[in-house]
Amino acid sequence: MRWQIPLVVSLALLVAVSCDQQPVEPQTDEAAATPLFAPAEGNGGKIVWGWSDDIPAAVDCGGGVVLDLNDTGYAQELWKKVASKQLGHIVWHITLTYTDPSTGKSFKIHDVGPDNYYFSKNCTELTHSINGRSVTGSGIIGHVVQCENGVVDIIQEAGRPAGDPNELACQKLG
Repeated sequence: MRWQIPLVVSLALLVAVSCDQQPVEPQTDEAAATPLFAPAEGNGGKIVWGWSDDIPAAVDCGGGVVLDLNDTGYAQELWKKVASKQLGHIVWHITLTYTDPSTGKSFKIHDVGPDNYYFSKNCTELTHSINGRSVTGSGIIGHVVQCENGVVDIIQEAGRPAGDPNELACQKLG
């Protein structure tokens, strides 16, 4: 019981002191003004790049339905040398926005996830591991490992097929 008294007193003092504090507000709005794709200083060699491309009449769904496409995104890339081998890590954030200009309706698909590049025992050159949703690459939501020796050989697939993004957009908007 004796040990509880100092604990209660300490907690009461902490509450009393913290109740006297003023509310904290952001000092400036500098974070909102920071460009999204600017390379960070001292980031160990990470490269960040972005894009936004409008492609009119990109997809012909048939039946007179033609969709415009906006491909927007950014990626972060980092390569490291470990035990005389290059290891790569790229995180993708891609948004494909399909729009039917005749109706104004749109459909979005997100391709988000990390890709890792490394050398493995069963691949003499480069192993590419794709995680997350990859509708613009492997077409799998999950995990795909492929050996890239000039020809892409699938080593492992775990997940479900996402489908072709153009076909998905035509199904939704066509």
